[in-house]
Amino acid sequence: MRPGGAPVVLTADRTLMSRHRLLLDGMFVASQTTAAPRAIVSRLFLSPVRHVDGQATVAPLGLRRLQAALLRDGFARDEVALADQAHLPAVCGPDTRFIGLSSGEPAGFGMSSSTMAGVAGGMIYPQQLFDEVLAAAHAIRAGHAPAARMILGGPGAWQVAQDEALRRSLGLHQVVTGYAEDDIAGLARQVLAGGELPPVTQTACPAADRIPPIVGESTMGALELSRGCGLGCDFCTLGGLPMLHLPAAT
Repeated sequence: MRPGGAPVVLTADRTLMSRHRLLLDGMFVASQTTAAPRAIVSRLFLSPVRHVDGQATVAPLGLRRLQAALLRDGFARDEVALADQAHLPAVCGPDTRFIGLSSGEPAGFGMSSSTMAGVAGGMIYPQQLFDEVLAAAHAIRAGHAPAARMILGGPGAWQVAQDEALRRSLGLHQVVTGYAEDDIAGLARQVLAGGELPPVTQTACPAADRIPPIVGESTMGALELSRGCGLGCDFCTLGGLPMLHLPAAT
């Protein structure tokens, strides 16, 4: 890893950055609230990911896509780090400018999450663990990466995008919603150059041939065959996206 830290660092909470053995493991931990003992949940469903030279050997497919897009669009391998919360100090430093965080439940507004919290009590674990990785990133920024900007993306970014007070309370510099393979390199370069960021960026879904093949193992060996949906249901956020089938090489 670079002595001054990677300029671009990608991470996510432990519900995403764990080596789940089965799909049901990920589904189960994402449905649990803090009413379930943390020690049991961690032992059974939050197996740590092995890292080599600060880099995660397994990561969520979405972050793998962004990593691949950055490398495709001109960033060197040692300029981009993908690591879990425990390894952030190893990959961040004074050269770090962009800390990208992915979350499925940054505010716990998901239908099943709010239902589980209402029934079982406590806070949904994905939200609590996002709070923890965000706090770790802020601590690193306050310590030895003072120029870093905090950018939130991922499937739950919509929960924060339209709430300015919440964005401010979380200390986020920008929220990115939508697929970002065509935009991530430009956003990163803007941050590295010290440019001002809009508080919210809505990205467009790239064409299928612009979705890059990943360059490392994905959590649970996830494969992406298609994006969007041809049904067009008004209540669904994917309803307005065209159906894309990815090339086999992707």
